[in-house]
Amino acid sequence: MSQKKNRLFEATQQEITEIDTGDDFPASFKDLLGKDMETQTVNIRSVGSRGRDGETYMYGKGETDIEDKEWRLYLEDIDRALTNVIGLDGEPLVIASVESTFGHFKEYSSYKNIYPEYLSGNFEEASAQEIHERAKEILQPYFDETKSDKKEALIDGNIPQISDLKETVIAADSGRISTLFVAKDKHVWGVYKPEEAKVEIHDTKKEMDICLLDLAARKTFLKGGKVFLVEQENLPNSDTRLNAALRF
Repeated sequence: MSQKKNRLFEATQQEITEIDTGDDFPASFKDLLGKDMETQTVNIRSVGSRGRDGETYMYGKGETDIEDKEWRLYLEDIDRALTNVIGLDGEPLVIASVESTFGHFKEYSSYKNIYPEYLSGNFEEASAQEIHERAKEILQPYFDETKSDKKEALIDGNIPQISDLKETVIAADSGRISTLFVAKDKHVWGVYKPEEAKVEIHDTKKEMDICLLDLAARKTFLKGGKVFLVEQENLPNSDTRLNAALRF
């Protein structure tokens, strides 16, 4: 998030994808002031007084002081577009921005789960992979706590769950899995025929085979479930390659 460029990503610990936010999502502060403005130096005094004093941004023509009201409108515009895409509450939202932008957006935003730590700096030209790696670092405590809670729930056995690979692949494809634990760096080869809801497992990899563990993980993620890659001995049920908690 910045004055010149805004992007929204969706990510797990394994993957990151940029979300197409359409035309409603303000691409820059210039969108708010008017797209036909010529380049100018804008000195944001009221913002800088609470953040980095004298912070300078390039927009428009001549030197102008932007009032806090205009800055707030910009952040609220971002918030409206953001919540239209992801709702008002859900997974932790990590902000990548300078300190003053993070503080003001957290104050003005209606999203209920903004992560308390943020990626500090200018990420306008940063790659998705760089942002992903940095975000995973600050989110590690959250991942550890969530993983521990989900693991305990599966061990307690008070929720619907499955560990059979064939059943898990089919359940993942139908969106029934809420949480999936998968053995890290393990492979089970086979074929999935969704039109028949049939899974074939092979002892050795054959032509056209795919890793069924990877398939179950990907399907779970795409259907909105949580996926945790752990060492075999750290699975809730370490006698299998994967354990799944079911939504229904």
